[in-house]
Parts: sequence; C-alpha cells; structure tokens
Amino acid sequence: MAGASLGGITFPLVLRRAFPALGWSWSNRVMGFVILGLMTIGMVLLLPFPKLILPSAVPSKKKSAALNFDAFRSGPFVFITLGFFLYEFSITGVGVLLPTFAVKAGFPSAMGYTLVSILNGCSCLGRLLPGLAGDYVGHFDVILFMTCLSLIFTGALFVPFGGQSAGILYAFAGLWGFCTGSFLSILPVCLGKTCDPKDYGRYYVLSRQFQQGVLF
Repeated sequence: MAGASLGGITFPLVLRRAFPALGWSWSNRVMGFVILGLMTIGMVLLLPFPKLILPSAVPSKKKSAALNFDAFRSGPFVFITLGFFLYEFSITGVGVLLPTFAVKAGFPSAMGYTLVSILNGCSCLGRLLPGLAGDYVGHFDVILFMTCLSLIFTGALFVPFGGQSAGILYAFAGLWGFCTGSFLSILPVCLGKTCDPKDYGRYYVLSRQFQQGVLF
C-alpha cells in the first residue's frame, strides 16, 4: 500500500526535470517503460510457485458465481462502500487539482510537482502509522479521527490561506497527505469487519467495482 506513495514521491520530481529536457511525449514513454519494468517484477513475484503452495486438506466447495450481489443486503457493507466512494472522491479531487490551484494562485508551476511529492511522502507515513494505531484503539475510531483532522486542516489552512502563502500550501499538502493516507490503508480493514474472512475477497472486489463504476 505504501509503495504507491513512494512512486508518488519519485515520479513528479523526475517529470519536473524530464519535461523540459525530453518533452511531453518522451517523458511519458520513459515513465511508461519504468512502470512496465516494475509491474513485470511484481507479476513475477506473484506467480504461484509450487514449492510455496501448501496443499489444502479441506475439500473445495462448489464454485459460486463470479458476480454475487448478496453483499448489498448488508447495511454495514453498503454504508462503508458509500464512505469508500466519498473518500476516494475527495482524495482524488485534492490530489489532482492541488497543483492547478497553486498555479492559479500565482505560484510557479514547478511548485505543483513539489506539492504532489510532499503529499505522497506524508501519505506514506499516513498509511503506516494510523494503521498500527488502529490495532490498539480501533480502526473505525482512527478513521473518524483522521477525517475530523482533514476537515480541520482544510477549513483552517487551505480555504482561508491556501492562495496567499506557499509555506501554508506546503504544510497543508503534508497534513492532508498524512490524514488521507490512513483512508487507503484502514478502510479495507473496516470493510473486512462486515463479512466472514472467507468472503473478504469477494466483498472487497464488489465494493471497488461499485466505486469505480460510480466515479466513471
């Protein structure tokens, strides 16, 4: 989960130098080749090597349908899925539009790349530390606390002062990244509390399919 944040730190800084030197097309081609290499390594690591697979002593049950919408009969699942969608909507909106906001506010365009890197760097910590805290104080309590912090930082820093000071905008990017990073790591855990462990994969995929369908 934190690997995406590491890419979010590195790629914007690389592109900030690559665009003037290589141009738009070749900069994206280079990034595409890098991502292709990383994804290839990841796929190889996920291959089911026979020596790493333990035979199951439990007889397999009859396979169920690939799409099973029985999960939507569960009220907690529906509410958490809707919360998932709203969180994704807010995270994507701020993460994508923050560089544009900085440029519109009169700051240099290079600042947008730095903002994205700061946001993702703090998001990496936000995906790790609040998750560990959730194991002790409760994952729902942590996610609600981080949500309140996100609202406070938005109302106290970004809305009144975001367009006036680069330092405040940097601070908001870091604080927002830390708070919203917890959403990405803790919400799947909260979703797992609505079903049996054996059904978690189906519930999670169904939840993500619903969210992506609504977003598109």
